[in-house]
Amino acid sequence: MQSLRLLLALASAALASQVQVTPVQKVVQLLENMKEKGTKEMQEEEVQYTKFKQFCDMTLAEKEAAIGEAADKIETLEADIEKAASEAERLGKEMSEHQTDIEAATAEKEKATGVREKGRTDFQLTLKDYGESIDAIARALKALKEEDKKTALLQLADAKLLPEEARQSLLDIQGPAPKTYEFQSGGVISMLEGLQDKFVDERISLEKEEQKKRHAFEMLVQSLEAQLAQSKKEQEEKGQFKAKQLQSKASSEGDLGETKVEKQSDEKYSTDLKATCSKKAAAFAARQKLRQEEIEAIEKAKGIIAGGAVAGSAEKHLPSLLQASPKRTALAFLRSEVREPQSESSRVARFLQQRAAALNSRVLSAVAGRAAADPIAKVRTMIEQLITKMQTQQNEEASKNGWCNAELASNKATREEKTDAVDELSSDADELSTAIGKLGEEVSALAKQVSELEADMAKATQMREEESAKNAATVKDAKEAQAAVAQALLVLRDFYKKAAGASSLLQTRHGEARAEPEVFGDEPYTGMGGESGGVISMLEVIQSDFAQLQAETEAAEESGLKEYQEFMEDSKVDKATKVRTSEHKTSKKQAKTQELTAVRADLQGTQKELDAAKAYFEKLRPDCLDTGASYAERQAQRKQEVADLQEALEMLEKELPGTTFAQVPRLISLVRAVDSTGTLMRVRRPIGDLYADALHRVRPDVQVSAREMTRVFPAAFSRQSTLSPGFGAGGCGCRDWWRAVVEGTMGGAGIAVSDLGESFEAVFDDLYGHVFCGQEAWELLPGTVTSLESLRRWCAANDCRLGVMSNMDDRLSVILQNLGILDKFDFVLTSYEARAVLPAEFRMWT
Repeated sequence: MQSLRLLLALASAALASQVQVTPVQKVVQLLENMKEKGTKEMQEEEVQYTKFKQFCDMTLAEKEAAIGEAADKIETLEADIEKAASEAERLGKEMSEHQTDIEAATAEKEKATGVREKGRTDFQLTLKDYGESIDAIARALKALKEEDKKTALLQLADAKLLPEEARQSLLDIQGPAPKTYEFQSGGVISMLEGLQDKFVDERISLEKEEQKKRHAFEMLVQSLEAQLAQSKKEQEEKGQFKAKQLQSKASSEGDLGETKVEKQSDEKYSTDLKATCSKKAAAFAARQKLRQEEIEAIEKAKGIIAGGAVAGSAEKHLPSLLQASPKRTALAFLRSEVREPQSESSRVARFLQQRAAALNSRVLSAVAGRAAADPIAKVRTMIEQLITKMQTQQNEEASKNGWCNAELASNKATREEKTDAVDELSSDADELSTAIGKLGEEVSALAKQVSELEADMAKATQMREEESAKNAATVKDAKEAQAAVAQALLVLRDFYKKAAGASSLLQTRHGEARAEPEVFGDEPYTGMGGESGGVISMLEVIQSDFAQLQAETEAAEESGLKEYQEFMEDSKVDKATKVRTSEHKTSKKQAKTQELTAVRADLQGTQKELDAAKAYFEKLRPDCLDTGASYAERQAQRKQEVADLQEALEMLEKELPGTTFAQVPRLISLVRAVDSTGTLMRVRRPIGDLYADALHRVRPDVQVSAREMTRVFPAAFSRQSTLSPGFGAGGCGCRDWWRAVVEGTMGGAGIAVSDLGESFEAVFDDLYGHVFCGQEAWELLPGTVTSLESLRRWCAANDCRLGVMSNMDDRLSVILQNLGILDKFDFVLTSYEARAVLPAEFRMWT
């Protein structure tokens, strides 16, 4: 009955100036409006959920596709890494083989050089002996012709190559009588002249042999040096290719690590989203059921009120009641019925109406109406529940805002990263296309050079065959001419030798006491030595000319053959080199083509990822950006509404002294699960500025972009959080955890951390132990101290403890101490110390 009176009172208060509409009719109208509103909200909620479900389905499908693509990419990268490692190992072995060839060729060259030096020394000694012997024989011949036997014997003493029988012949001619000496010395002279000719010929042969050996040595050295140069060249080329393979392997390993991290991130996001979507689906079903039941209840209530029992009584009694007391308000009527104190509740209602008007708050306006109509205890309970509800909504909105900020930051980083990746891949594709075209031109040029080289080799072979045939004919003719001249010389020399023997015999007989004809003189006849000497000399010159022609032709043939062989060998080496180079460039072109295909595939995939990131940004825009009033404005409005409601509670408490808020949980605070930032304090400046300042204090010579470090910091932080959750709790420890984050941030901004050496440790110590432990990095949020003092008073009055629970490392107490608020708390607990990550929202109870 009291509920009916409340409905009637509300209807009467609203329609005091329109008495022609009965209260029951107004209630029925209100119920009808409630039904329509509930139906409309139910439909709107269904539309809203349909959009959310569509988002879930599309996003999950996109993530599953991204995970599949990442798995394929991981498989490809692992294969590339294995291939590059295998290729580098193969090239290393081939380089070792080339080194072995280089050492062998070097040793062979040194050995040949030693043999050549020894041969040259022996040649010089032998040549010296021949020269001395020839000179000694010449001097001896002169002495013999002057009949100076002793001098001749002395001259031949230094002739090392003189045979022993020749020495004995010289000794034999010292004793006989002059006439006998004349006969014997003639034989010795002939013998010495023969030896002299022999030594001259042997010396010429020795010199020719030395020339051949020297030429052979030079050709061997030239060949070994060419072999060394080729081996070193191939070793260097393979070393460069091996370095490129190792670089490709390192690059693929870096891509593999990033792809695995991205895949794990997508898998986690997909799992979390599935849970959220499932939770929302269950909540939607429950809400729809409840709304349907609410509509049915309103319909049922409407039927009851519109029925004869209620409507008939209202038509009979209520109009007269209203007309009898037209100036009495419905709220006053209700208060008189329930007999609740009026002074404080009226003051509370007026206070809330004033605050509602000042803040333009529908919430405070509605509560003001209820405060004026309901009993104090009921109003108090309602306000307490509303405060709890508004605080919950406030924290839910804070959580949503944090989620939006995190998603927007992550999406921005992804879009920037993918945009950079698309630009880089496009540049790589252009470079590869240019390289492929250049390699094609080089392969064509090498093919043309090989063809020209083959034509030159064929032409050289033809010329060599013609030259060899001509030289063979010339040598044959020279040999035949030499044989004929030698035969002629043999006949003449035999004759004159016999003639010389005959004169010696005549001299012996002439020594006897026999009368000589008067017609002859005393000198013996030795034949036509003077006349025949010119013929023999000419024949010897002719023979020498033919011998020289033969020698020169044979030398020319040998030289031409060697030159031809060298040309053919060099041409074969050159051809083989060009063929290998062409094959290498063809293989390189194919590899570049495959790499271009892969780059284009990566470009297409990255472009899809960029498009997906842009599409997701557009999905985030309605909920996170285009929300009308800003998050700060909404939070400030709600905060002020809560403060006004709490003040209203204090006013009601004065009305009923001694009562307690039995239904209010002793709630200390609702804390975001990221860390204490955003609740008590915040970072004073961008992360990149703080990192850059610390680096410049230690290394002012290093150039760095603070903005770039600010941009890459979230990715480095997220990557380390994935690898070692909880700031390294139970693992590497928070100091090493933050070192990895700083290294990742600086490395991502283009700083070679390894080049900094000990300077990096000084920079990190400054950041970890000083900058991020105090006011250089942190500052309190406005109103923090005042709010904490109010909480302290409230806790003291309600026998509770005030503390901080935060997702942060063990430096939080030091930070709070340096900010001057540590003494405001009874305890400080971090996720690092608890070895557990706090959930998205939590309550702290006494």
